[in-house]
Amino acid sequence: MAISGGELAAVLDELRSALIGLHVKKIYHPSAADLVFTFRENVGARLLVSVHPRFGRMHLLSKGAEKLPETPSPFALQLRKHLVGLSVEGFDKEPGGRLARIRFPEIFLYCRFYSPAGYVLADGEGTVIGVIGGGTESPLKPGMAFHFPHTDGNPEEEKAVFEGSPSGHLETIYNKRMDEARFDEEKTGLLVSARAERKRLLKLIDALEGDRKKLEYYAQYRKWGDICRTWFGELKRGMAQITLADPETGEPVTIPLSPELGPTENLDLLYKRHRKYRTGTEKIVAAIGEARRKAEDAEQRIIALEKATSADELAAHKVVGREPGKKKQGKGKKGSEVSGFRSFISADGLEMLVGRNDRQNDDLIRKSRGNDLWFHVRDFPGSHVVVRMMKKTDVPSGTIAEAARLALKYSTRARDMKGTVVYTHVKYLKKPKGAPPGKVLVTREKTIHVSLD
Repeated sequence: MAISGGELAAVLDELRSALIGLHVKKIYHPSAADLVFTFRENVGARLLVSVHPRFGRMHLLSKGAEKLPETPSPFALQLRKHLVGLSVEGFDKEPGGRLARIRFPEIFLYCRFYSPAGYVLADGEGTVIGVIGGGTESPLKPGMAFHFPHTDGNPEEEKAVFEGSPSGHLETIYNKRMDEARFDEEKTGLLVSARAERKRLLKLIDALEGDRKKLEYYAQYRKWGDICRTWFGELKRGMAQITLADPETGEPVTIPLSPELGPTENLDLLYKRHRKYRTGTEKIVAAIGEARRKAEDAEQRIIALEKATSADELAAHKVVGREPGKKKQGKGKKGSEVSGFRSFISADGLEMLVGRNDRQNDDLIRKSRGNDLWFHVRDFPGSHVVVRMMKKTDVPSGTIAEAARLALKYSTRARDMKGTVVYTHVKYLKKPKGAPPGKVLVTREKTIHVSLD
């Protein structure tokens, strides 16, 4: 959960001692929920504020603990415009609540660690200059008023007590919580993929068993051929069937014929259909055995993943490249060249490919068909995801949600645990001339909001 009122009160005391009087050098916005402040007088001092709904906190960062983005977001640019060069005058907290305020000369930054979480930049009169976060629950817009809410005399809660630095304690526990959340999310993703693979293989086994039963009808064609060979003189062109006595039992047997064929051709056709039964059955039995082996492998992978308690154990059960059992594409088709990409199978049995870097993102698009579905997290760097379509059919909604979560997971927005993903068919993507790797123009896109929780 996000920082408590008692923890916030304790860390604000530390921030008052460390940062009041320092001038803001730069402000970074590494994710939708996070802000990082650096200061002119102390190059080692960095303040992290996060209003993430699960991991919201506020504390000093240890040296080198946070990689900061080079390109500022629009909100970071707005904050830099108003706050860079100003000195920190103080830190306030709503009594009994989890609203914090950073005071600068004639301008305030409010940080809301409760729902609707977000940031509000307001001038000294309380007029909103900028706002981010809060979702549909927050109607705040620039020009409106924002102040500390009335507390009705709520007393300040008891401050949390830490051994050593509150910032160090909070940084440690929240890094651990986020690592655990990432582990749980990755474990869940691998389990979903493994269970989908098992489900696909079990469906394949059922289908193959059904094909084998259909072929069993042709088992009798050899006997029919032998009977027709015995009574060959009775066969005439134009017959759709013939009833002959079985030489072994004397029982009448009705045998289907092709009226457009002569006796010899009909006899050959009966034996040909029996050969089809024999060779087809051999292939199906082999395919069933292979599918059962792979299904057992998937079952063992599921058991191992369910027991996994570390990232190393998860890594041992990741499937690299094409998932087992996937059919290869026809020769000469670009779609067959999929090695190197991350590969997953949706619960609906569709393959989902994920680029590992910008050049692979370009490569993935080049090797995809026009009807394949493409996904990318909106407004943040990340991997391209493609759902490969075998036929021109609609993608099931479950697969769309799974692919969107993969796009979010393999993006810089993943730390927020939620975001908006755009998707469209590959044929509606265009690579601008001279554009850097991984950049495309998107048309006819749709959006979906997903969460990694």
